[in-house]
Amino acid sequence: MSGRNAPPKYRCRIIRGKNVAYLTLRDSVTKRKRDYFLGPYGSIESRTKYAKLIAAWEAGDRRIPSELVRPIMGRGYTVAQIAAGFIDYVSGRNYHHTHVKMFRSIAQSLVALCGHEPAVDFTPAKLRMVRQALIDGSAPVAALRKSCCRLTANRYTAAIVRMFGWAESEQHIPVGVTSALERVESLRPGEGGARESVAVPPVKLEHVEAIRPYLSRHIAAMVDLQLATGMRSGELVIMRAIDIDMTGDVWVYSPPQHKTSHRGQRREIYIGERGKDILSGFLQPNLHAYIFSPADATAELLARRHDLRKTPAGQGNEMGTNRAESPLKQPGDHYTSHSYYQAIVKACDKADAAAKRAIDADRNSERLVPRWRPHQLRHYFATEVRRLYDLPEAQAALGHKTMDATQIYAKINRQLGIKVARQIG
Repeated sequence: MSGRNAPPKYRCRIIRGKNVAYLTLRDSVTKRKRDYFLGPYGSIESRTKYAKLIAAWEAGDRRIPSELVRPIMGRGYTVAQIAAGFIDYVSGRNYHHTHVKMFRSIAQSLVALCGHEPAVDFTPAKLRMVRQALIDGSAPVAALRKSCCRLTANRYTAAIVRMFGWAESEQHIPVGVTSALERVESLRPGEGGARESVAVPPVKLEHVEAIRPYLSRHIAAMVDLQLATGMRSGELVIMRAIDIDMTGDVWVYSPPQHKTSHRGQRREIYIGERGKDILSGFLQPNLHAYIFSPADATAELLARRHDLRKTPAGQGNEMGTNRAESPLKQPGDHYTSHSYYQAIVKACDKADAAAKRAIDADRNSERLVPRWRPHQLRHYFATEVRRLYDLPEAQAALGHKTMDATQIYAKINRQLGIKVARQIG
């Protein structure tokens, strides 16, 4: 067989100085890929595993069946198989996408460091080794561009323990492996040479105002709404009128997906007069349509450019004639947290460049308008609420469920959240 119909090749990867054979299979329906580590490169055992995997994959119409995660050659599950099975498990449940992303990142590092090793041989010493590799930056982490700080390393270590706990519950590994891993204590400040994380400060209002001229009407409204309500970016970008209770003087927005929705918890965001004024210019007759749409923002931009064009009517290009018939990328029906963040970062860069031009400063000099993230708007809201109100009001307005989140109390009080929204939302 040759060309696109040929089976995946038997390949080699250097892992910790050793040549390890591996195979990449792709599901014909979901298009998802998965790596399978086969053992020492060139060995008879790895060739046999390769043949069995290809046969099972071809027999299943090139789907990746659950059989492929079963033990191969009777030697038990490898660490890579445990990681792949756990990722499938969390992907099939209602986990928030940020949690799935974290699990994928740690699975990538775990597989790169010891994916071909038997899972039953994953001892506390190896767990500490993986944690130190994360701290040193020698393990690939998809979600990070540098080494992990102490808190992230502890969180990733706990995720690995959870991964093996799932494998134990599925009877993929003997009872007792996870309990041994749980005895590995978290790093304390100053241990392991890990750097400490830097607290993200609330955004300064002067930095928000500096980028306002470079924001579209939709992005500017999203920024203002976050300042007024303190909602998270992920909750803001999926906002629809159907999810807002507008019967009272304070509107209550219940996002269908949020950070703790996989735990069965309900999230309520209270919108006062400021928020209602912002939303009034974006509500549509279609209650199921997303309130903030890149497609609508793009249409507004093109219409504004057409109104500002200096070429007389009837001359030059007609509106829309110089656009690609089938563009590779079309604006979506709603923003994502990342596209929202990118819009703010680009506006920060434009504002910084304009500020430097105004004083004839070198463009490579220290930034006059720093980059900031949308989540810092939530930090600003939380700071203001905490300054003006007691802790119960702050917890209610921010939607925290635990005492650790706002340093207090056990239960959200809806009336306290509405009280805050009436006065400052």
